[in-house]
Amino acid sequence: MGFSDWTASDIRRLRAGFDHQTLPGQQFTHAAHIAVGATYVFEIGRERAHEHLRQAIPSYNLSQGGENTDTRGYHETLTRFWIDRLAEFLAEQPSRIMEEQALAAVLTFGHQAKLWERYYTFDVVSSLDARRGWIPPDRKDLPAAVPA
Repeated sequence: MGFSDWTASDIRRLRAGFDHQTLPGQQFTHAAHIAVGATYVFEIGRERAHEHLRQAIPSYNLSQGGENTDTRGYHETLTRFWIDRLAEFLAEQPSRIMEEQALAAVLTFGHQAKLWERYYTFDVVSSLDARRGWIPPDRKDLPAAVPA
């Protein structure tokens, strides 16, 4: 089943699997990242979602046998990039139901894993500095972020 067929139940399952570190790593696709990120932004806001995911993603990676190294795992710049995009998007959505907003985000961004390429060159996003900390875009300015 592709993400375009996901339901509110699928969103809840992904979020619970991530939270409990039971979601198999191969199921934590880009679309699943978007769904989980959207639920956090919806529930606790952009800044708190970013702070939470800064800890939760590396922990999840390790729970699934992954790594958080200088070349793999958690990436600070990309995480912040996506949380900000999700916050902007969700602020414009008419629904006040978390799962509906997350589904809308998945349908919009689930196929855009490389959206960052509009804003960053490969050299910047692949740098150790970008993996460890926030680096502003070097290709195109980001839209103004919504308030936290």
